[in-house]
Amino acid sequence: MVEYLEKTFKSIGALLFIIPSLLSTFTASGAAIIAAPIIDSLGDKAGIGSAKKAAINLYIRHAWYFVLPVSVSLINASLISNIPINQFVAAQAPVSIICLATAYFVYLHPLKNITKLKSGKMENEKPEEKAAFKAFLYSSPILLCVLLVFWLPSYIALFVGCILAYFIRAKESTFINIVFNKRGWPLILAAVGVMIFKNFIENIPQLKLLLEQILNLGIPLEVIIILMTIITSYVAANLMVVIGLMYPLILPIVPQEQLVPTATLIYTIGYSTYFISPIHLCQALTNEYFGVVMRDLYREYKITVPVMYVASLITYLLIR
Repeated sequence: MVEYLEKTFKSIGALLFIIPSLLSTFTASGAAIIAAPIIDSLGDKAGIGSAKKAAINLYIRHAWYFVLPVSVSLINASLISNIPINQFVAAQAPVSIICLATAYFVYLHPLKNITKLKSGKMENEKPEEKAAFKAFLYSSPILLCVLLVFWLPSYIALFVGCILAYFIRAKESTFINIVFNKRGWPLILAAVGVMIFKNFIENIPQLKLLLEQILNLGIPLEVIIILMTIITSYVAANLMVVIGLMYPLILPIVPQEQLVPTATLIYTIGYSTYFISPIHLCQALTNEYFGVVMRDLYREYKITVPVMYVASLITYLLIR
């Protein structure tokens, strides 16, 4: 898929946006490293430093996870809160849009005058094969799933996407090898673990009593949510832990009409904090690949990460 994208889009800036965006659908922990070699090569052609290459790879990839319906965290958030995933996507779409626009203007717009990539002939390419068609074909399962989730339950959208992906797969990949690939099991087990953890949290009455006592002190619920979410997310560097803890604790005490805004606030603030945590696996692996220290990476985040937080708060205020 990446090979045909490079042939279709000659602009380095366009590829630096498209490749981490498409590869964001690989949702395994630390999977940002998949795009790192491609971003590294493209960044070298554009004269970008290592810290900026790491920031581009990480920020653009993760800006999609507020709305990506195949994200395990978003699926779990929907299951735990009983909020349909399409409502989550609609509520959190402004955050993704603002973050992606910011990434473009901060990281990619300065590259608009960079020389475009040279086109080349691919090996064994037939004359009738068009790179644009191939790029669309191999990304179609992702696009189909993202579109269907607005009209169908997420599990049906995912199933349809899987069927399409199976028919355009590499022919040497068998059904058994794909379905029972051991690389997917940690994510499945993590999702199961979060649901079990959520049930335990719901059966610890002392936590709810503690929260009620804090509220009786006159501290606004939004302040409590933001502080608890930031602390938990930064320390755990795991959004599913944040969701499993905060949703059962907070959502039962908010009015029904505030359910979606509150769930969105927890998710977006939690995700923003998880993103910058030093033990966030994607960040750790990407820093290792590019030879970047956290201090240098945070400098590249000086505009984009505050925008992520501000967009989260503004979105909450608009939809509550």
